Amino acid sequence: MRLFHYYIKNKEGETKMLKKWIGALLAAVLLVVGMAGCGVEQDKKYAVLTDNFGEEEYAIGFRKEDVAFRNEVQNALHEMQEDGTLNTIMQKWFQQDFKKTIDKVEETATDGSWDYIKSQGKIVMGLDDAVPPMGFRDENTNEIIGVDIDLAKEVAKRLDVELELMPIDWNTKEAALNTKKIDIIWNGLTVTPERQEMMLFSASYLDNTQAIAVIEGSDIKSKEDLAGKKIGVQAGSSALESMQKDAVFASIGEGNIQEYETMLNALMDLKIGRIDAVVADETVVRYNISKQEENQKAE
Repeated sequence: MRLFHYYIKNKEGETKMLKKWIGALLAAVLLVVGMAGCGVEQDKKYAVLTDNFGEEEYAIGFRKEDVAFRNEVQNALHEMQEDGTLNTIMQKWFQQDFKKTIDKVEETATDGSWDYIKSQGKIVMGLDDAVPPMGFRDENTNEIIGVDIDLAKEVAKRLDVELELMPIDWNTKEAALNTKKIDIIWNGLTVTPERQEMMLFSASYLDNTQAIAVIEGSDIKSKEDLAGKKIGVQAGSSALESMQKDAVFASIGEGNIQEYETMLNALMDLKIGRIDAVVADETVVRYNISKQEENQKAE
């Protein structure tokens, strides 16, 4: 019932959000059925390899012309770094200290983008609401929570504007930004050369890798072992792009890549043997794994 209540309540959610919820529900059903039918034991555990498809950084995405607005947000993050707020938020979600340096922007920009945000009285933040721990829905309250949500709320508070969270189709995030449906993209957004051509970025606030997740005991020990294997990635993420740039991708084959709406769906298929590995942002995949293990212990 909560699924349909959510669809009716959210006028902006529309069909795509309903499909996402139905997809997650079906994936959970398939997991149970698959385990029962294929004899897969529920206590199988995931493992994240030390090998990966490269290091990367998370940052906030803005329209190319919105320099003044970007500067205001970055300077708010700089203040949060200086007074310890950033460290508090990172400790809450990752149990580790904030390790980046966010410089203050001294230059003055006169493009009018900050005046536009002030006139609107709010920042509309675009995100995929199924990417824990960056931005996702609390399973009990349906509220959108996460490390990026906490950061954005604090930035909006310091800039004296409201924060509106808008779940979007991650595959069309650039279009949503450039048509002003949203004002920023802030949800574990990886900085890539291709994206830098399409949007303006803040200073990075989190380091990451494109990690490889398998089932413990798998014969996959490195990315070279992925040759001919079936691999899951989240649609619209930078995982596939990172893989395509690597020399081993030719041995994997484009036809062996399976795209999923959510990381949860990909990990479920990995556990029941429909795919052999998952490639994803390390922060995202480790958090999903830890939560699945916690839930399994509680059962």
